[in-house]
Amino acid sequence: MESTSTSGADAGRPIRLLVVDDDEGIRTLLEVTISLDPRFALVGSASNAADALAALERCIGDGCPDVVLLDVTLPDRDGIELVGDLRAVSPDVRVALFTGWSDDETIARAEAAGADAVFAKDGDPRGLLDGLARLAASVD
Repeated sequence: MESTSTSGADAGRPIRLLVVDDDEGIRTLLEVTISLDPRFALVGSASNAADALAALERCIGDGCPDVVLLDVTLPDRDGIELVGDLRAVSPDVRVALFTGWSDDETIARAEAAGADAVFAKDGDPRGLLDGLARLAASVD
């Protein structure tokens, strides 16, 4: 199924985000944080790779994310390995990895997989949102 996602948010509309994290507490905090920032619209969340792919396959028009915020450690699959499959379903979607692992090997794997950005879980929430906004506004 082809998605109609764009690589950046159109002027005047919020950046659409899909949050993928297996930790319910982190996922809920992200959902609440995102919902409080008018720059963003949460279009879905998932706790594993299969649900993330299904959400992209089902999306239509305004329900499609501009950015997927993706945990590296998921119960059914490595998030870094998932990047290519997300792009196969939605070629224009931006993929930002969200991880507690910021070692050089993880960063190198993320870059090699084609992730657009890597954000540390221990970072400032405002910095995360600002980084996601910059990512959505960037053009290839």
